[in-house]
Amino acid sequence: MRVASAVVIAAVVALGGVPAFGQKAKDTLRVATTEPFKYVDGYYFPTPEGNFVTDEVYDGLIRYDVAKKAFVPWLAKSFRRIDETTLEFTLKDGVKFHNGNPLTADDVAYIATWLLDPKLKLPFPSRFRFLDKAEKTGPMTVRFHSKRPYAMDLAFIAQNMWILDSSLHKALDDKSLYGRRSPIGSGAMKVAEFTPDGTVSLVRNESY
Repeated sequence: MRVASAVVIAAVVALGGVPAFGQKAKDTLRVATTEPFKYVDGYYFPTPEGNFVTDEVYDGLIRYDVAKKAFVPWLAKSFRRIDETTLEFTLKDGVKFHNGNPLTADDVAYIATWLLDPKLKLPFPSRFRFLDKAEKTGPMTVRFHSKRPYAMDLAFIAQNMWILDSSLHKALDDKSLYGRRSPIGSGAMKVAEFTPDGTVSLVRNESY
């Protein structure tokens, strides 16, 4: 998927079960799923089909490397455990969102703090209940503080936290609209089109 020029996710209920097929002349892959896409947003649409696209559009701080059997930096260039309840992430320099805005510690601290809002209604809010707070400690440095020692903290951050453009996200009264109106990430693919019928078209992020 990372080497294709374009990826089209056609979420058509009537075509459930139809395998993916390619159009080699146009270097395009089309995939039909059983459920239309409601959002290009792993927070509001945490389904296997959704994550297939979400993980290409948005990046997280870290990922799990199956070959190395270890968590590795991604948007972070490094991370370390300060103590039993504190993780520190230092971000890579020069990373930009699809709209050209630079990634900074403000984006990370904002998203983590938003996820801790007790009024927030997400499908799986318990994923982040181990966190107590997030703080920006430098232009490219963020610390996550847990309520107590938690052995699965890195796994939850790697699998369930995607960094969004905070300048766009905070301007929305309804945060779920981010994944429909402005699905801007920093990943290898970017959203070219998102139609009302739930079809998502992706193209390569040439600056990735």
